[in-house]
Amino acid sequence: MINRYSLTHPLIDGSIELEYTSGLLTEYTLKGSIPFAALKTMLGRFPVSENMLKETATHPDAKITQIASDLSFERFWNAYDNKSAGSSKKDAERRWNKLSDTDRQLALKHIAVYNRELAKTGTAKKYAETYINQRPWDR
Repeated sequence: MINRYSLTHPLIDGSIELEYTSGLLTEYTLKGSIPFAALKTMLGRFPVSENMLKETATHPDAKITQIASDLSFERFWNAYDNKSAGSSKKDAERRWNKLSDTDRQLALKHIAVYNRELAKTGTAKKYAETYINQRPWDR
């Protein structure tokens, strides 16, 4: 399962968004800035697992909020962005609805990787329903 959190602290001007897959940090995004001294302090205690994040949550100045994931078909359909004549929105939606939440998260995340592969190879984009059926995020 993929879980996303927002971490704020008085030393951070903004927030850090953290993404964990199966309890381990897989991605983080700084939404703001961190002074260098605070960054040096933070690096030694960076929450690389959800358990460490829970420990961080006990710090009185830290605030951690779980971010709800939008796993809707409409989000997928717009992110995938292949509305060619042969692609059936109805078939794609039917297949999307059969996926688990974890697979939906992985499918959405993989779209960027897939688009980069297509740009390198010049290959045509698969219909959305084919993308879902072939599950390229599992490879």
